[in-house]
Amino acid sequence: MSRRPGSVDVDQIDWREGISDNIIVTGSFNIQGKVLSQAEEKINKKAISLDGSNDHVLSSDQDDFSFTNGSNDLPFSLSLWVYVGDISSDDGPFISKANFTTGGNEFIFKHANGKLQFFLYDNDSSASGDSIRTQAPSATLSDATWHHVVATYSGNGSQTGIKVYTDGSQTTSTQSANGSYSRIRNTSTPVVIGATQDLANANRVFEDRIADCVVFNKELTSTEVAEIYNSGNVMNVRNHSAFANVVSWWKMGDDRDIEGSNGIIDYVSGYHGTLTNGASIIDESGLSSDKLDSLSTDASGSLGIGIKNPNKAFHVYGESNLEGTVTVTGSLKSTSLGVQTSVVTVGSDNALTSSTQMKIDSLGNVAVANDVFVSGNLKTENNISFIDKNGTFPTNTAGFFWDLNNDEARIYAKQPASDQIDLVFKLKDNNNSVDRYVYWIDDYRGGSQDRYPLVMHGSNVLFHMTETSEGVPDTGTSKARIDSSGRISMRVSSDPSTTSNYAHIYTKDVASSAEVFVRDEAGNVTQISPHNEEGEWQYFSRNTITGKVVKINMEKMIRKLEQITGESFMEEWCEDLE
Repeated sequence: MSRRPGSVDVDQIDWREGISDNIIVTGSFNIQGKVLSQAEEKINKKAISLDGSNDHVLSSDQDDFSFTNGSNDLPFSLSLWVYVGDISSDDGPFISKANFTTGGNEFIFKHANGKLQFFLYDNDSSASGDSIRTQAPSATLSDATWHHVVATYSGNGSQTGIKVYTDGSQTTSTQSANGSYSRIRNTSTPVVIGATQDLANANRVFEDRIADCVVFNKELTSTEVAEIYNSGNVMNVRNHSAFANVVSWWKMGDDRDIEGSNGIIDYVSGYHGTLTNGASIIDESGLSSDKLDSLSTDASGSLGIGIKNPNKAFHVYGESNLEGTVTVTGSLKSTSLGVQTSVVTVGSDNALTSSTQMKIDSLGNVAVANDVFVSGNLKTENNISFIDKNGTFPTNTAGFFWDLNNDEARIYAKQPASDQIDLVFKLKDNNNSVDRYVYWIDDYRGGSQDRYPLVMHGSNVLFHMTETSEGVPDTGTSKARIDSSGRISMRVSSDPSTTSNYAHIYTKDVASSAEVFVRDEAGNVTQISPHNEEGEWQYFSRNTITGKVVKINMEKMIRKLEQITGESFMEEWCEDLE
């Protein structure tokens, strides 16, 4: 086989050697093992610089950073690359979850004049908590040199479970205990890189440079520590054998990291850090680094883009721009997905328009340019939040909306005044602007806790209730009504059954006229709209204990009383009924 200029004859290749020429394959090319392609770009190109005064990176408190289950400690490890210009004049924390002012101390990994120190605290209420620790008796760091440092803890509740490593090897150190250590306490103290939260004195602030900080929720073995040290090269942590145990990975200045709030990206859990008090990102050429993985396949045929060890048939790490129609038969998951046109799932009616744009960022936030149509059930594992979307009546701009045959139903929140919120249920029958039945919960204050009565606003409030106790089905006719003037009206029914601890007010028909009755718990019934068939005033009562029924014509009785006494007790007149 002849060799073309600028190419390599594959028949003549010694595969044990590297290849710098182009390879041209005209036939089949079968590879039995892995294929790995790496870009020239390094995984680590920058670091953060700290002035030793008050600079630091702040990451908010998370339960994932408190290595306790409430009863016992849990294992964890801390890994960083550090640079100290002059170890004799400097000491300070690499990373901590500690505040000596408030006593919210959990752990500190630091150095003192080049000697590694790792402290664990049983402390959530005082500044002098019990602790276990390990300290190197002599300096393991050197001046103006990048070093890889690791602290590990087995979670056994004893100083014997603590180890420190320098440049891939375990560092000789002395373990000790102070007081009666029991376990780490879950405090509200944030994670601070380059200091403790209190910044109380010089030995609680680190000076110089830090790169590539990783938190593991396991005790790294000596082999795993050597693996991440990577012969002195900052490693692509996604290729580490314990990557599944990574809680947070801050590259400390690489890739998408920027100055300002949340500028230090956590590439695993989203627990981003903030450059604080002048901490800055600097270019760093003196620290060796792995190259970024660009393309790889494993023996099973899995394809990885941007990652050496793909864990799926197709595994992409990093941002991906997809142009055109993407057909997906299963789930679509990505840390960052930019779509220029439509996304279509197999079997759908393609309700999304070609102009729809969607983006899912590394934090899981989803942004869409147009409406999203869901033909099946919409399920969420967490809350659905509407932030700063104040709806108003009768128009509203946020909440849930149903439209059925031109009938509308809405649920939304409104803010009638500062520090107030109303939850509004709005119904509009036949999309008629005249029909407004609005029910909301108004704020009520004055008690030991807020109470929320149901307040109904509208021209009429109607009650439709199924008369299950009487065996009469609901016909849809209103059973009771409160009109805009506050008048209560009730539909005629029969005598209710006796109910323990209840009395009843109801109406029933008397000579084709609805009258009002009261029934007490004992079953006694009294008519409180007192008129007989002739319209005369009467008193009626039924006693369930004696079985007696009393009906008294009050008009006749008073007239007879007037005849006997000669007194006048009753005045009569006629009103214009029209």
